[in-house]
Amino acid sequence: MFKKVGKVGVYLCSMIVLFASWAIAGTQHVSVVRYPLQDEIATKIHETNLLEIEIGRLAAEKGTTSKVRSYGNLLVRDHQFADKRLMKVAQQAGIRLPSLVYKTPGETLQEAENQVLLDQLRAENGTQFDQTFYKAMAKGHQEAIQNLSQAQESLSPQSSLRSYIAETLPILGQHEQLAQSFERGPKS
Repeated sequence: MFKKVGKVGVYLCSMIVLFASWAIAGTQHVSVVRYPLQDEIATKIHETNLLEIEIGRLAAEKGTTSKVRSYGNLLVRDHQFADKRLMKVAQQAGIRLPSLVYKTPGETLQEAENQVLLDQLRAENGTQFDQTFYKAMAKGHQEAIQNLSQAQESLSPQSSLRSYIAETLPILGQHEQLAQSFERGPKS
């Protein structure tokens, strides 16, 4: 009865729903065609960058070894740079990114998993913090690479967001490799 729908089908369905909602609302003229998938991808990347910055700050402050603190500082630096680049790409594409700040315990994040991780890292100390941090970074960067690779495939070859993702993936790969090597056992 139902056929499997690919990414293009999902995109077309979302555009149909969008145009239908404009028609129902009585909108007669549309000056800018929005691409919901691109907006969603950019928003998710932005949220992830901000999360990584906050986690990096925690590691720089709470890490028990110089490796943990250095890796935390690396995350802050790289993800701040990546987010600034993303904001330029989003502005050029007409994408409005939400203002999200992850600084204090108890804030609501779009994804409950992120809140749980932040709360856990804020509560832990010593080597337990280091172990949770490394494990989360290895897993999180692996998932981010998979998700961004899939997102990249769904975007137009001419998309500036696709180019941004292509430039960002190697950096995330380096982050993942570092986290995996540290996860095996921080020494110093």
